[in-house]
Parts: sequence; structure tokens; C-alpha cells
Amino acid sequence: MEAQDLKSIIRKISFIFAGIYAIALANYFWSNYGYASVFGMVLVWILILLAFASFMLVFNNSEIGFFIIIISIITVFFIGLSSIYPVYGTDSLAIESYAARLFSMGIDPYIRSNMAPVFSYYHLPYTMITPTQTGGYVNFLSYPGFSVILMMPELIGIQGRYIISFFNVLAFVILYYQYRRSDNTSIYPYVALGITINLNWFFYSIGGVSGIIWIDLIALSFIFKDKNYLSGALYGLSVSYRQTAIIVLPFYIYYLYKSGINVRKFLSGAVLSFIITNIPFIIMSPYQWFISVIGIGMQPILPIGLGISVLSFTYMPFLKSSFFYAVPGLVTLFLIYMYIKDFDRLKYAFFAFPVIIFLFYYRDLLNYMMYWPFLILLAIPEIKEFKNKNDTKAKSTTRKITAAFLVLIIVIAGLVIYNYDTYNPDVKIISVSDPQSISLNGITSMNVTVFYSGSEPTRMFFRIIPDNGMINGNGLLWYTNKYLIHGLNNVTIYPENRDSILPENTSFIMDAYYNNELSTYHSNGLYAMDPYGITNPEFKDFYMYKCMPAGWTLSTNSIGGTAHYIYNNGSLTIKAINTRNNYWAAGQVLTEMSSEYIMNHNIIMNLKIKTNGFTNVTDNGSRISSFYGLEITFDNDRYNIYIGYSNESKFYRLKNTIIILQKNMCVNLTKIIKIAYQDNFKINNAYLEMITGGTVKGVYISTYNNFNIVE
Repeated sequence: MEAQDLKSIIRKISFIFAGIYAIALANYFWSNYGYASVFGMVLVWILILLAFASFMLVFNNSEIGFFIIIISIITVFFIGLSSIYPVYGTDSLAIESYAARLFSMGIDPYIRSNMAPVFSYYHLPYTMITPTQTGGYVNFLSYPGFSVILMMPELIGIQGRYIISFFNVLAFVILYYQYRRSDNTSIYPYVALGITINLNWFFYSIGGVSGIIWIDLIALSFIFKDKNYLSGALYGLSVSYRQTAIIVLPFYIYYLYKSGINVRKFLSGAVLSFIITNIPFIIMSPYQWFISVIGIGMQPILPIGLGISVLSFTYMPFLKSSFFYAVPGLVTLFLIYMYIKDFDRLKYAFFAFPVIIFLFYYRDLLNYMMYWPFLILLAIPEIKEFKNKNDTKAKSTTRKITAAFLVLIIVIAGLVIYNYDTYNPDVKIISVSDPQSISLNGITSMNVTVFYSGSEPTRMFFRIIPDNGMINGNGLLWYTNKYLIHGLNNVTIYPENRDSILPENTSFIMDAYYNNELSTYHSNGLYAMDPYGITNPEFKDFYMYKCMPAGWTLSTNSIGGTAHYIYNNGSLTIKAINTRNNYWAAGQVLTEMSSEYIMNHNIIMNLKIKTNGFTNVTDNGSRISSFYGLEITFDNDRYNIYIGYSNESKFYRLKNTIIILQKNMCVNLTKIIKIAYQDNFKINNAYLEMITGGTVKGVYISTYNNFNIVE
């Protein structure tokens, strides 16, 4: 078979693969959007049409056809994902966007107090925010100036995630350009499809992870390396977007030098582009810019990720953060030595080096590793088969590299031993006891006995890592309001937010941390009895960051208007404003309950309610014009019982619905659930709701307080 015929067959097969990929994505959107979404179904049809077009190109064999098809499929994929993923899926994107907003107003984004409102401004959940070792979260800008400038289009309505997605699509264009100019377009389809195997490549971009931006800039710098100043300027922009790009600099400079490139011109272009994109911020506040941008690697943030730093917060706490800063530096020095000694063989391998360097870093996240293969793919057309003509020199080089590697191992082992010998923590967790729960979802408080040998009182925070899979990369974050003092301390700790509630009967590792202090504790699991079969029925509040009491969720029925909530120290006020007659406008808060437990115990809920009206039911219960009180729903809202606060006492029984009007909010939950059971209601999946609202134009206000429950 001739080479030209083989290329033609390879291209035809790639069209089929692209069509299969488009159909798979169509099915993904169909299952995520469903029949009711016109937008989602249109995306499905477009992808099926692209699949058909790809299949038809098998019989046309257009060289440019695959490139157009794959770019179209990827673009449609991003458009579809944009309605599934949140606008700000990462804290870094929110920080960059808010910094761009401040900069447009002439406010210095590198002054930390200016950036403080960033997460409340974008309503980012705490699970998406980077916690620090001193409590709180990273809510300040630590990236160079180009990261701010590149997000300026947000000011005219172009979301940051679309900017990142553009660079993601651009990566496929860059690859095509590189393979076409080297006459390798026949294998480009497989290179492109190879990248798409990792769906995080797309999910991360639309979710707000922006690593593809600085990777693309390095890629363009590599492609245009013969244009010294341009190549340098592109690399300078890469570093000016993320400091991460600097990790390849020593290898890249040596590569350019050995390739006959004018390194001085390259560095001039890099420095110039970096300065131009940072000078406005340096002028605003040189010191703030310097400590933010230069000090990013030494921030006191919690270790997480895929690297060996996991040992430091699981089984080997004596490995301090400084160890995981020193070892990547040593590994880098070894790789530089190896690269110089065996350059002819490893000429393009420097794009792979960051994977092993980051393995030893304090926070080795997936986005620190997954983009480097793209650069290796970019280099493949330039790689030529290496043939060593000097066996003696090769053996000598191998011996030197092996010796350097052994030295590296000995030095790292020495650092481990040194860390162990000098490990003398001021904090040690002795025991964990008295788990409590005000949630059906798990443990919401526990007592921890801690020995503290320091002389000065100190704050202490806790991280729990359950042995039931990855709930959150940061772990479950807990806190105590007490300071530790010298000696034995018994403190009660609580989850910082509802996403940090600890599952019961699950073994876990607990870290106590503050600054460089760290102690670990292993537990086989805890169990706390659910109180009264209701999640937090007494409206207890312990979250560090106040929003609603633990276990309760806001749910607004706003078809006919709006609703507002005010929660303050155990008192909840709901205000609903109806602007459309015959449509519901209601404020609702709900929590889970266990019907089986309540039915087998005598549970009575008593709460005081103050309203601006009464529940009004007409047409024998078929129409509710105003409602103040409780609702109990069963079986995913198929069965409902309403207990309304009224100036009269009445009882209505409808199909799948019971309405009870009474003059107070003393509710015998056990009796009500037994009524539902006797009426053949399916009493599974039960929720208790507090509702205020109505279907008639007007304002509805109620205040619930003095929650009390007895058994």
C-alpha cells in the first residue's frame, strides 16, 4: 500500500471517529437537558448533524474538513456546557474578574482590603474557595497583571469562562497549524481526538480553570521561536498570566540556546511584555504588587492535591510545608543537570518535566499536570529519531546522571530524617468524643481533647478527611470559638458550613492546624443519634459563615412575585410580595424529616408565629389565597399536609392533600403523619417546610421564633 493511500484511509477513519464523538456528546446533552429544554435539544440536533457531515466527509476525504468538524463540535460542546456549569466555577476566576472590575474604576486590586468582598459579590460557595492555614480563605489577588487585563472584557458582558473557552478552542487551531506546516495533517485528527479523551480538558475551562491560557501562550512562543522578540513576548505574557509558566524557563532557555536562537532577544521580549502588562499595577502600589505576585508560592494555604504532600496531612505530619518547597527545587536542579548532559536525547522532554516537579509540590492539582501533554504533542512534528554514535560518551553520561540521581535521593532522605528528628509540635490531638447531630445528614458537633505546649494562647482549626471517597478536595473544614491555652484543652468543634457535615459511621483522619502547627488523628468513625427525626428542628445556628441554620434550605416560589428572608439569632422572618393575582408568591424554608421515626415516637413541635394576616382557604380547601404556617411533603411532593395559622379551626381532606387550620402553631407531628399513613399516603422522602405567601396581590409577612420540640 502506498503512503498516500494510507494517509487517505487514516483520514477517512478519523471522520468516523469524529462523528462517533459528536453523537456521544449529543447523548450527554440529551441526558443533562432533557426534553423540556428547547436549547438543549437544539444542541443535540446540531451535534447529530455534525456527526452526519463527518460521516459524509468519508466519501469526500477533504483535508480541511476534519479541522472544521472538530472545531465546530468543540464549540457546540462549550456552548452547551455554559448552561450546565456556574458562571464562576472557581475562586481564581472570581478573583480575576473582580480585580478587573476594580482596576477599571482606578482601584488597586493588589491591596487586599479592596478584594475582600469578592466572594460575597459573586455568591461563591465555600467549597470552591481556597482555605488558609490561619483560618479564612484566599480572597486576594496573587496573579500577575495580564490575568487582570485579560478579564477586562467581562465589563462589556463577555464572561471570563468564555474567554478561557476561546483559548481552549484556540489550542486545537495551534495544533492544526503546527501539524499542517510540517505536512502531518493525516495524523492531526488522532492528536486532536487524543486530547478530548480527557473530558476535564473541557469541563475545567468552562468551569473557570484557566490553565489553558498560559499553556497556549507557551505553545505560540514555541511555534514562533525563530521570531526572537515575538516568541519572548508571548512567553512573557504567559508568565504574566500565571507564575506557573516560569517552571520551564531554565530548560526553555537552554533549548533555545542549543537550537541557535538568540536568547538575549528572547529574554528582552519576555521581560518587556511582562513589564508592560504589570507596570500600571506596580505604579499603583509597588510593595503590594511585589508581595502578592512574588510571594504566591509561600502563601499559608492548606495542602491538597494528587502529590506526595498528602503524606503531610494524613500519616506523616512531620513533613512540613518547607519540605515540599525544597524538594521540587532539588528535583528541578537534577532535571536541569540531566537535560544539559543528555540534551540531544532529551531535547523536547522539558515539556514533560513539570509533571514530576509538581508531584513533590505542596499543592499538586490536576490542572498543574494535565496541560503539559498538549505541548509534547506540539513538539512531536519536530522530534527526529536520535541515534547515538558514541557509545563511550553515552555510557559516561548515563553514569553521571545516575550518580546525580543517587545524590538527589540521599539529600531527600536526609531532609525526611531531619524533619522527623526536629519534629516537636506544640499541638497534639488526644481524643474525639461526644458527637452530636442536629441534621439527618451526619454529625454537626463533637468534642476534641487537644494538648497544647505553647506558652501563648492560639487559634486552632480542624480539617476532617472522611474515608468514603472525595467529598471535597479541601476536606471538611471545622472550627472552634475557643483559643487553646497551655496544657490540656477540651473544645467543641463545628463545621464551617453545611458542606462540611461529617457522615456518620465513617472512619476519618482529623487535622488540627494553625500556621505551621499540625497534628493528625485517626478515628474509626462516630455515631450520633438523630434528634427527634427532624433536621435541626430548633433552628440552632453554629456555622461560622451565617446564612441559614444548619440543615435548612431556602426555596422561593416566585411565579407571582418575590420573597425575602431575614434570619437573626433563631428568629426567621419571611416576606412575600405578590404582584400577579392567581399566581403563587411565597417564601419557603425546608428541612428533612424521618416519617418512620416520628410515627413511632410522640413528637410535638411548638413555635410562636407573628403574622400580618391569617391563612385563608376557600372552595372547600381547593383554593388557598393566603398561607402562614407549615407544610409536610411526602414522596417527592406527591402528598402534602398543610398546617395553617388561622383565626379558626378547620380540616379539609382532598386527593393527596390535607389542610389543617388551627389557632396556634403547636403541632403534633406524630399524629399528623399517622393521619397521612391512614390515608394511604406514601410517607417516604418527607420534608418539613415553613411557608408564607399567597395567590392574591399583596404583602405577606410572618416571623417564626421560640422553636421548641418535645418527645
